[in-house]
Amino acid sequence: MSTPDRPDPSIDAALLEETAEDLYEHAPSGYLSTLPDGTIVKINQTLLDWLGHTRDAVVGTMRFQALLAVGPRIYYETHCAPLLRMQGFVREIALDLLTADGGTLPVIVNARERRDGAGKALLHRITIFDATERRRYERELLLARRKAEQIAADKSALLAMLSHDIRNPLNAIMGVVQILERSELTDAQRRFVRLLRSSSDNMLTLLTHVLELSRAESSSFALVEAPFSLRAIVDDVMATYESKAREKHLELRSTVDGTLPQDLIGDPVAMRQILTNLVGNAIKFTERGHVAVKVSAKDRAADAITLDIVVSDTGIGIAADEVERIFKAYTQASYETAMRFGGTGLGLAIVRRLLALYGSTISVASTPGEGSSFSFSIRLPVGSATSPPWKKD
Repeated sequence: MSTPDRPDPSIDAALLEETAEDLYEHAPSGYLSTLPDGTIVKINQTLLDWLGHTRDAVVGTMRFQALLAVGPRIYYETHCAPLLRMQGFVREIALDLLTADGGTLPVIVNARERRDGAGKALLHRITIFDATERRRYERELLLARRKAEQIAADKSALLAMLSHDIRNPLNAIMGVVQILERSELTDAQRRFVRLLRSSSDNMLTLLTHVLELSRAESSSFALVEAPFSLRAIVDDVMATYESKAREKHLELRSTVDGTLPQDLIGDPVAMRQILTNLVGNAIKFTERGHVAVKVSAKDRAADAITLDIVVSDTGIGIAADEVERIFKAYTQASYETAMRFGGTGLGLAIVRRLLALYGSTISVASTPGEGSSFSFSIRLPVGSATSPPWKKD
């Protein structure tokens, strides 16, 4: 009978029976030892069970290479064996072993060469792990990747269709609306036309943002390298929103550093998208006061310059716990904001994605009820530079 201070004697006896040989024979992985030429001199029971061989049929009569399927055997003899002789070990080699019933067993092989004092090879000790589940998982991942690639291709085709088959008739509708606005209409008819114009504008904005976001997220999308004038882009963006700002009695301000070079190298379309989305967003959420764009130049070198760009407003502001939320696609700061101001919730997601391609991030400083400031820094080549700093060798 056992006491609290002493284990049961039967447990001691069982532990003593767990010899090193037993642990070797029934380990959860396969073990074998071979001579330098591959002749098997020792193999554990686990591996024999996996392969369906008897010990007598293997030990001293079979080489390790004979356990390999044709393709893995060629790979082992031409790559693994020479590497094992040269560096004394190989790790994580994927091979297929032949089983006694003619099947194959996918495995991962690790091997180490044991040498004598003179450096002469004595034995190869090989550890083998069953990779059946690992191979199955890898196949599932491959299938999932192919499916994802097909979905992405289908998405691109759908967006191409949207761009052509929806944008064109929508532009036609908006053209008719502009003609109607100049016609003699009753007050009720004019309200209907304003509703039609507002709905058409919102639909076109949504379609444009969806296409822009898809383009920015595409794995094949790359920034263009072309000379452009940032000062001209800022002026164009401000002019685009001039009428919208006038409707809301907002002041538009723009300040561009006088030392800014005339020509920069980068993607003018991407820069225009970034500023357009930031300024448009600021105007949408500002009911009084102003919206301002400020471009400052710093850290100028002979071939590149760092720009600090800030778009600020005196709008509704953003609560600190909602800042990260506004950069998620199809998401706005709150349900109340979405209902009050509308919009797609895509503009800032596009801005973040495009800036990421430049290796830049956007920062937000905001006080609810007082306004917001969106800022980022970006380094661009000057003039005839041809190697943008966001490109990796």
